[in-house]
Amino acid sequence: MSVTPYGRRRYVEILVRYLLGLRDLIDEHHFWINTDCPEDVQYARDLAAAYPDFFRLVHDSSRYSRKSAVPRICWFWQKCDEDHTLYLKLDDDLVWIDDGAIERLLQFRLDHPQYLTVFPNTVNNSLCSHLHQKQGLLADTPAVEYECLGDVSWRRWRTAHAAHETFFDLRAAGELHKFHFDTWELTDYERFSINAMCWLGRDLAEPARRFADDDEAWVTEHVPRETGRTTAIVGDALVAHFAYAPQRGGLETYTDVLARYRALAATREMHAPVAPRESASVGRRLRHLSALAAGFILGRRAA
Repeated sequence: MSVTPYGRRRYVEILVRYLLGLRDLIDEHHFWINTDCPEDVQYARDLAAAYPDFFRLVHDSSRYSRKSAVPRICWFWQKCDEDHTLYLKLDDDLVWIDDGAIERLLQFRLDHPQYLTVFPNTVNNSLCSHLHQKQGLLADTPAVEYECLGDVSWRRWRTAHAAHETFFDLRAAGELHKFHFDTWELTDYERFSINAMCWLGRDLAEPARRFADDDEAWVTEHVPRETGRTTAIVGDALVAHFAYAPQRGGLETYTDVLARYRALAATREMHAPVAPRESASVGRRLRHLSALAAGFILGRRAA
């Protein structure tokens, strides 16, 4: 099952193209409705109506307040409570997903149960940008801190622009593998931006009931320290994240990055709606994952 904290149609229109291409792998996709913008909410409703077997809305308007953005997100995590379900969180401004990246991420999680959560290698993710620069990318960017909320890694929109331009250049050259790195374990329980992540329901079900603020700190710092279980970045599972809040204005005002990602997404086939399934079944692309993976991904409905 995959989930997205939902609020911005202009980004989700891009993400949806990739989600629909993963329907053989993902059982359901839940949008955590986290906005009161009528146009954005209506778009989510339209998606759920067009693809009732796949898109579901999770919404409690009584919990919504513009003054409590983080606490209201924390409530949604409690819905991911099925012990044997693999959950995949994808932020609404993920604008590109490499072919096979989600399969590799899920398989890595299953093959390495010692990790509490695992993350894909993400273009324009604070810590990943640091690692990319160490590999020789982003050479003209000031030193990118190994820090989740750094002035260069997180706040500076030109860092995001450089990361995205590097992506487009390497993609055109057929060299996206230059972003790849070996598995990176977060051994010091360092904070990591959860633009995308994968976890097993039983690992966060109890802690999620205690999330009161800053879900990212809970997921990547507090719970790993409490349990003694580290997290890891899967270096060959590549995705792209558009922008952090301080970067968004610069990217949208001075660059055409979003339009270029939208054009890439437009080349992907939109799957036609299908009749709702009576029960979950293993999709074609699940067959090359382990049998264990199939049981986890299908979760409670496969029992």
